[in-house]
Amino acid sequence: MSIPAGTKIGGAVIGQGCDLCGEGNVSMLKKSLTAVIVGYVVQALALLLLAAAAFLNFRGRPKKGLMAALLLLILIFGLLEARDFAYVKYYSLPPQLNLSIETGSRQIKYKKLFYDVYRSQTDTGAETYVISAKQRE
Repeated sequence: MSIPAGTKIGGAVIGQGCDLCGEGNVSMLKKSLTAVIVGYVVQALALLLLAAAAFLNFRGRPKKGLMAALLLLILIFGLLEARDFAYVKYYSLPPQLNLSIETGSRQIKYKKLFYDVYRSQTDTGAETYVISAKQRE
C-alpha cells in the first residue's frame, strides 16, 4: 500500500522522501489509529468514573451528589469542547469529538454541538479549516 506525497497524517504532511510503502509501516499506522480509538474510550470511562466518584462523595444526600456529578460532567464536556476548538483554530487539526462527519468531493464537514468545521483541500499542504456558527434548521 502506498501513501502519496502530501498526505497529512496526524498533523504531519508526508514529503517526497518519505517511504511508507512497506507493510510494517502500514500496520504501524493501523496500530496508532487503534490506539487513538482506545484513548477515546478510556477518556469516556474516566469521565464517567469521575462523575460516579462525585456522586458517591455525597453519601446520604443523593440530590447534592447528583448535582455534583452533573456539574462535573458539564465542566469536563466544556473543557473537551474548548480543546477541540483550540485544535482547529490554533493547530489546524480536525476536531476529535463530533456529532457527525459528512464527506464530500471537495471538503469534509465536522458537525459539532455549537459550531461546524469545514475542512478543505484535504491531505495537501494547503489544507484549511473554517469554523462556522451553527445555523438553526
